Amino acid sequence: YKQSAESIRKRVETRITNNSYKISEETRRKQSEAHIGIKQSEESKRKKSESLKGRRSPSKDKSCPEETRQKISEKLKGIPKKPFSDEHKRKLSKASKGKKQSKESIEKNRQSHLGIELSEERRRKISESLTGRKLSADHIQKVRNANKGRIPWNKGVPCTEEKRQKISEKLKGKQGNRKGTKQTEEAKIKISEAGKGRIPWNKGRKDEMTKEASRKLVEFNKVNTYRRICFGEDESTIKEHIKNGVGSRKIAKMFNVSTTPILRIRKEMITRGELNV
Repeated sequence: YKQSAESIRKRVETRITNNSYKISEETRRKQSEAHIGIKQSEESKRKKSESLKGRRSPSKDKSCPEETRQKISEKLKGIPKKPFSDEHKRKLSKASKGKKQSKESIEKNRQSHLGIELSEERRRKISESLTGRKLSADHIQKVRNANKGRIPWNKGVPCTEEKRQKISEKLKGKQGNRKGTKQTEEAKIKISEAGKGRIPWNKGRKDEMTKEASRKLVEFNKVNTYRRICFGEDESTIKEHIKNGVGSRKIAKMFNVSTTPILRIRKEMITRGELNV
């Protein structure tokens, strides 16, 4: 005697509805071990898919209680996740191609990630995974087209003094990622070609600069050029003398220069907090 598929389906649904279809942990473990290593044939998968078509899930339109979510979360903690195989990743990528999220879905995803702070370990992993990654020309063009006409989120938002101070404190002592690197001749040619015909941002704005600002800029450029020519690598030695309390005139005599660049270095050290007055 064999029961029909419809009869089995009704019986199972009745048990699920009445909450009487409970399996013990021992039975679950045995079922799990019995199915390890078993691979279904394509024919079996097709038959199962056909039998489930049109069937309404008992949990559809039912929200999961917070208590149940908490239990699931606690149970899964500490269990390492198996990494996806390359074949599985390829299938996931193929299945996701062409799909576009709705604006509502994007907004919900954005709201769910607000306020989440990434740990240093996770930041490091993300950085390592993206290091050396090169985007194709087609991808760059798509990003450019997608961003055309989009207004930046921070346009018109003034940067507060507190925020400036935080940025300054965070960047102190950090070395620029381009420091010490030299551009190749090919890169220089590309930059030169890209800039040809481009109108400078400050063209025609000479009248807007006050005489005092112009005078300070000229003086600053003169002093810095003078420092580069006269001191070079000796500037670190001058800073050490200043820290040790040696006077500006004495240092100027040591290097056979005027006191103006020495005073400029001293002022910069005070501003950066390298020298306590």
